[in-house]
Order: sequence, then C-alpha cells, then structure tokens
Amino acid sequence: MAAAIHVFGFGEEASLSVAERIEAASRGIERGGGLRVSLSDIALVLACALFLVWAALCIGRRLRRTRWIAHHASRLIAAGLQSEEVQVFRRIAQVVRSGAVPLLSRQRSVFDEGCAALIARQRVAERRHVLSEALSLRRRVPFESRPNQAPAFVPGDAVELWLVLAGAAPLSGRAFVVAVLPNGLQLAFEPGTVDGALDAALQVGQAVKLVVSRDRRLTEARVRIRGRATGQSLQLLVDRPDAEVAARVRIAWTGVDETVRVELVERFSDKVIGEAIPQVEARVVGSCSDGLLIQFESTRPRHSEAIHVLDGARPGFYRGFATLETHGRGGTVFVIQRSGERVDASAKPAKERRRHEPVQA
Repeated sequence: MAAAIHVFGFGEEASLSVAERIEAASRGIERGGGLRVSLSDIALVLACALFLVWAALCIGRRLRRTRWIAHHASRLIAAGLQSEEVQVFRRIAQVVRSGAVPLLSRQRSVFDEGCAALIARQRVAERRHVLSEALSLRRRVPFESRPNQAPAFVPGDAVELWLVLAGAAPLSGRAFVVAVLPNGLQLAFEPGTVDGALDAALQVGQAVKLVVSRDRRLTEARVRIRGRATGQSLQLLVDRPDAEVAARVRIAWTGVDETVRVELVERFSDKVIGEAIPQVEARVVGSCSDGLLIQFESTRPRHSEAIHVLDGARPGFYRGFATLETHGRGGTVFVIQRSGERVDASAKPAKERRRHEPVQA
C-alpha cells in the first residue's frame, strides 16, 4: 500500500509505502543538502528552550526580589533603623520564599517565617545569636504603619535629639515641640541646656535621631534639620517623621531550668480525642522578654503553632517561632509570647471549665 506525501519546500512529491515511512522516521528525514533531523535533535532543542525559559524566570525572580529588598531597606532607613539592622533584614529577605518578599516589612507573620528560615540555615552554635538579632529587629520594624499615617504630635510634647559624629561621643539634648507644621516640627530647647559641642553639631542638613516617649515606651525616628534660629534659646525646624519605631534594645537571656506541662492546642482536636487535650512534659532552659526556650523530648511544635504552657514561672499561650536544635522528633524550640492571649485557668468561663471537668455520677 502506497501513499503520496508532498514535502513542502524540500523537493517533489514522493510515493512512500508505510514501511518506508516508518524507516524514514526512525533514521531521520533527509532534507536538501543532507540535513538530518532526528528525534534526539528535537528533544535537545526542546530541552534548550525549556532551560532558557527557566533561566529567564529565575533572573526575573532575582531582579524582583532585589527591587523589593531595596524598597524595604529604604523604608526601614527612613523609619530610623541602623545600617547593621538593615543588613540583618537583607539576610532575612534573601531566604524567605519569593512570593512573601513584598510583605516582609508589612506583615509580622511573614517576617517571622523569614526569621525561622534564616535561623534554620545557621550552625547550631550561632542560632541563638541570630535569634537575638531577629527578635531585636522584630521590635523595631514598623509593621502596623500605613502610608500617609504620620505620628501625632502636639505642642508641648517633650522629645530628645540624639546624634553620633565620627570619632566622638554621642550627643543628646532635650527639647519641646512648639509648633506642628504639615511637613515639619518646630522644636525649642530650654535656655542654657545646650552646650557648645551640641550647638556646633546641630546644623542645617544634619540627620539626627528623634526620641519620643509614648505610653511609657520609647519610640524613635530619623529626621533631618531644615532650619535653625538662635535667640534666648536654640530653635530647630526638623522633618516631621513619617513613621516611628521602638527604641533599639538588646535581647537579654536568663538561664532557667524547670519542668512544665505543655498543651499542643492546635495539633489535637476535641472531636477526635474526646474531652481531654493531651499534655506533654517539657523543660524550659532559657527565657527572654519575648518568649521561652523550651526543650521537648518526644515532639516539638511547628513554626507558628500555638501551644499552652500550663505552669512554671511564665504560663500562658505561645506559638512556635524557631527551632534551635533537633533531637529526633524533639528538640529545643523558641516559642514567642502571643500578645493579649495570656489566660489564667481560673479566668475561663464557667461553661468552658465544666467541659473539661469529669462528669459527676
């Protein structure tokens, strides 16, 4: 049985049998001056095309990540963070998943995910130090701030101006807000409180740190001096800060050695196990102002998993933040305090307490 095949652009009409066509497909089709296209050649071309597409996507993701990191860094610098803190933020941004980079300085949960990924990539001996840096930075990143939402100032607010010049000791002075302008603040120092060194350093164009006490907590912002006037007292016109961050602190660890009972409240459901939530014993080996360092023997909480510490010096609700060391299914985990969720067992509603009490016969 023969069939007529016309190969456009490569010759005249040819009559080939089915067997001849199968043989031609197996060894390749000869074209014109002996050009042979085999199945392996087609596969190689497709592989090269797929590789080029993959490389273009990788380059695009890297460029997108770089642009977002630069955007976040400029926002943090404008908020008053120091260069070493911005460097820690860049390290976190390099290891977080690609889709979460735009939200890294906006959502606290995304930032926590990046911190856990960065700590997991460190050596065990360095993880606590990196954890301390991440917790200190976490306090200062302005997650809740929104665009065009500047901090509120009123005349009479007391502020402090700090600046550090190269090779000199830090200089500071206390001033008061005398006028609030749309884009600036007019500050006045009390007469006789500005020494010669501070007076010489507070010049137009100098960047200074503005420290404000709000609700018994210190916040700060980086501003630039735009105007200066001298008379009975020194007066300055500075930028009105777009955002404030918490004052920089150093995380202090306290050695602890106590056994506590822990409920993994999100891992076990009442519908499956009945009325009682299983408890595991764990050992608290360290603590700081943000949470606890707990050593688990048989099981450990996952990242962002809620747990309930029932006893010990600091009972309450926590969630997994980062794993510092693993031992089989257990390990040493830092759990961070869940703000506003520390609940005493005696403060539970009566209906909730009765649900976990044994039934009286």
